[in-house]
Amino acid sequence: MRFVRKGCIGNNMTYSIREIADLSINQLSNEELNEALAAFSGFSEIFGRTWIDVYFQGVRSPVFTRSIMAMWSDFELIRSLPNVENVVDRWRYGIRGQGVIAEVRTFAQFVRVGLEIELFPLMHKRVPDGRIRTAAGSPWTYFEVSQRAMSELKAYAEKVMMRVSQVAAELNPGVHAKIAILRVPEEFEVDAILEWLKSGPHSGVELQGLAVLAREPIETGVNDGDVLYQHVGQPRFFTTTIASGLPAKKASVAMAVSDVGAKNMLDKEAQQIPANEPGFLVFDLSSVIGSGSKDWRSLIERRLQPNVHTRVGAVILTECYGSAKGRQSKSEIVVNPHATSPIGADMREKIERAFIPES
Repeated sequence: MRFVRKGCIGNNMTYSIREIADLSINQLSNEELNEALAAFSGFSEIFGRTWIDVYFQGVRSPVFTRSIMAMWSDFELIRSLPNVENVVDRWRYGIRGQGVIAEVRTFAQFVRVGLEIELFPLMHKRVPDGRIRTAAGSPWTYFEVSQRAMSELKAYAEKVMMRVSQVAAELNPGVHAKIAILRVPEEFEVDAILEWLKSGPHSGVELQGLAVLAREPIETGVNDGDVLYQHVGQPRFFTTTIASGLPAKKASVAMAVSDVGAKNMLDKEAQQIPANEPGFLVFDLSSVIGSGSKDWRSLIERRLQPNVHTRVGAVILTECYGSAKGRQSKSEIVVNPHATSPIGADMREKIERAFIPES
């Protein structure tokens, strides 16, 4: 299938081998350079050269170059599938936009293990990201891929932590104020934390079940044994605010993701898969640094109860990151023992191969 570029802005010129070698700091072999040229040329033909240039942001990196190569390898596997235009149209807004990378990677993984795949099937007013089956005539298993749910949770956490850290820094000049937020708070609870900080609580005091304040010398950093992390385990979000001037001002905030974060993600994404047919969710955690799949597993398991989320046959927690050796990934598969329509054994085996290939 050939895609026509539309609405692309910027330089439409293609790339040269010399430019790609420069972008990769001459770390690619001749064979890899040719593969990279095909990837860069293919994407620039569809989206325009600016689409790739923005991804690099002026940085020369073999990791970024190999990431483009991996994306193209994935896209080549799915570009002839019906409804792939849905992916292409959303991807035009940027490589990292709208969680498309996670979708493309997941679709390609299923193709690689020999599953038949249909993208965005319309059924009962729902449109899941796809459905797969092991062979023609076998039952379909539906799935939803989400990077956006995690990104939205991260964006909300960052907004909350920034508000709290800025207020805490202003209220505690000359010391390092550390605030542990014990779970993902509602908006009204954020206001309660701010009012509590303004009341001047002593170091070590807890706002019951919601936050803990500690004050330490301003030169103190944050490390693995820190008081923040004694209250907030993984998975968690973290930020520090430093304000110039005399006296200096510094505040750090750590927020526990807690069951609320897992609940919100599951509640939102589970609606897209059918209630009485096998289905599963894929949560891509790549956008949250330091928030590993193992840390999320217990949160998800606690949300899969006999009367809650029974339409979800499994949850796949996956991370993908670039490296000098190419794309690396790791995944956890959480099977729901309470699913109304469990995923068949043959399908489970294929899914495991797709996400946890044999080494």
